[in-house]
Amino acid sequence: MKFKTLLAVLTLVAIEACSLLPVAPAANTAIRTVPATASPSVDFELSGRIAVKFEQQNFSGGIRWRHRANRNEIFLLSPLGQAVAEIRNDDIGAVLITSAHKIYRANNVEELTKTVLGWRLPVDGLPYWVRGVSAPPSESTVEEDAAGKIVSLQQDGWAIRYTGHAPTLAADDPDQRNSPERPKTLVLTRDQLHIRLVVDAWGE
Repeated sequence: MKFKTLLAVLTLVAIEACSLLPVAPAANTAIRTVPATASPSVDFELSGRIAVKFEQQNFSGGIRWRHRANRNEIFLLSPLGQAVAEIRNDDIGAVLITSAHKIYRANNVEELTKTVLGWRLPVDGLPYWVRGVSAPPSESTVEEDAAGKIVSLQQDGWAIRYTGHAPTLAADDPDQRNSPERPKTLVLTRDQLHIRLVVDAWGE
């Protein structure tokens, strides 16, 4: 039985904050083309919620993600907080471990999640997009509002729309007086796949 069958049970639990309703185009925005760059990766940790809609499948739950320059550790959680899958990748390849301790391997995370979960998780670009910047090394199109905050980004066949920003939650700044704002809610779309990610807390 494919692992995506296990995730299908999460369809029964709705998370309002992760609704996949369409977002209206923003007004008073400016669009610019960002050339291919060699932007360095930034280490971070985040926790939040994720909702996926692909064809007739609907999944929702939590996410914990630890990103470093050449590796990722991602935990997908049920709405009740139990680990559903652990995804790891580095320069050697990608591994996915299910809650039943089944181990799947592939060359990269997109290939692995497509095979096991039934949908692609774009881990190459997402560490940049989740911070509101373009991923190297390809060209992208960025839409910003009058205040310079990112509204949408298109790159490598993905369309990313940002629907909210919030101060970075950091343990050493409990009052958030000096915390920069980062995207809080983003929706990634490619063909029939929609991924909505809500970031509840950031770390370094």
